Amino acid sequence: MTPTISRDLAFLPRSPAETRAVAHEYRRLRAKGWDAAGALRSARVNVRFEAEEGNGRVKLKLEPDENPDLSWLDDVDYHGEGNRRAGGAYRKEWLGKAERDGVWIIVGLYREAGEGEWITADYCGGFIGDDVRDNGYDTDIKASALEALYDSTESGVH
Repeated sequence: MTPTISRDLAFLPRSPAETRAVAHEYRRLRAKGWDAAGALRSARVNVRFEAEEGNGRVKLKLEPDENPDLSWLDDVDYHGEGNRRAGGAYRKEWLGKAERDGVWIIVGLYREAGEGEWITADYCGGFIGDDVRDNGYDTDIKASALEALYDSTESGVH
């Protein structure tokens, strides 16, 4: 049995071009307000995912979430007491957006050697409208697809 490569090592840049791409992605995420550690991890995962996606080995797919759990909209701990005092304006805004833009499931898929059927590595639902990118969950789903891909190969990393 081949040992699996460490999660962090699998996402390190493998060329000067990837290093530049990670730096660019890191700066983009920091500008959006991400903390340094989260931005670095996400940048590494995003660049590695893009490389493997270009090889036809991983991809993300969006599917409609037919029965979304939107109970988090009522969670005062999640949104703060201010939302309750605002008459639930936050909840109304997001429910309207869900009605307009839909609720989605992000699915991370991989396939061995860029051939064959796509295999689901991970998924998560409840994403409203365009909230499917740069939310942190997308990074975790991409990382799961990459880890499943690398675990499915003999050498662990390609």
